Amino acid sequence: MAGCVALIVAAGRGSRAGPGTPKQYRLIDGEPVLRRTVRAFLGHPAIDAVRVVIHAEDTEAYAVAVAGLAVMAPVVGGPTRQASVRLGLESLVQGAPDHVLIHDAARPFVTSTVIGRVADAVARAPGGAKGAIAALPVVDTLKASADDDVGKLTSRTIAHTVDRRRLWRAQTPQGFDFATILTAHRRFADADDLTDDAAVAERAGATVLLVDGDEDNIKLTSEEDLRRAMLRSNAGFEIRTGSGFDVHRFGAGDHVPTPMSPCMPSPTPCWAPSPRATSVSISRRATRGGAAPRRTASLPMPLLWLPPRRAPSSTSTSPSSASGHASGRTGRR
Repeated sequence: MAGCVALIVAAGRGSRAGPGTPKQYRLIDGEPVLRRTVRAFLGHPAIDAVRVVIHAEDTEAYAVAVAGLAVMAPVVGGPTRQASVRLGLESLVQGAPDHVLIHDAARPFVTSTVIGRVADAVARAPGGAKGAIAALPVVDTLKASADDDVGKLTSRTIAHTVDRRRLWRAQTPQGFDFATILTAHRRFADADDLTDDAAVAERAGATVLLVDGDEDNIKLTSEEDLRRAMLRSNAGFEIRTGSGFDVHRFGAGDHVPTPMSPCMPSPTPCWAPSPRATSVSISRRATRGGAAPRRTASLPMPLLWLPPRRAPSSTSTSPSSASGHASGRTGRR
């Protein structure tokens, strides 16, 4: 297999996201997190195939999440993320690709632009680089604590301010020359201080490039992250309201019935909305990803109840005018 394969790491338990279903299988706007992530890579022209590394207990959840998607057969991961990545790489040895992009399943908002930047940098390999990762420069002021115990909320003190000028926040995808990253993972399989694949490559002496990531390419770690992801996914919807009125001739009776008006003595039942009953339409339309079908619901709005009609004056020779103004009654819609 030549070209570039995306390796999606989805074997974790996500304990920090709270009890229940692992975070990669939770739903965002009705879609599993993992499915969103996989779709981002399947539709990219730089990616030739997608393989997912899963937990041994998640085979059924995985099958549901990727149903209908053209992905390679999944691979069962190991006890740590590093072990899971290594096992995923080992599964690609037969017919090995030229390059591999390794990505966290819990980053479902990765964009096509970021994927393209990483894939392009790995393919060009300027200066003999063997890898490239998505990253963002640190913009906050950083403080180093004098106390190694980060759990002590009352006794922590600042040791010094960290120079941030050369600091970057690593994201995924992280892309590499396949042979280079496989060799590095095999060599440092027992290391327990390497927190991402770039660190593994660095330990092996490989040059890794930094390319621009995206602030929206967040990793879902906690329950709060999942809540924000839900809010973000709904940000593309809008609610619009509108109202109007018309004026027309009244029929028999002494009041205007609506579903929301109180029952008043009348030969006409109160619950007798006409086809012209006043309503307000609420439209919810997705604006993200192009025009989508508009979903509209009509809600009844109350009309003003009118007192019994006064007897016409002796000078009046015509019924209520078409506008309703002759009798002082206007139907407001």
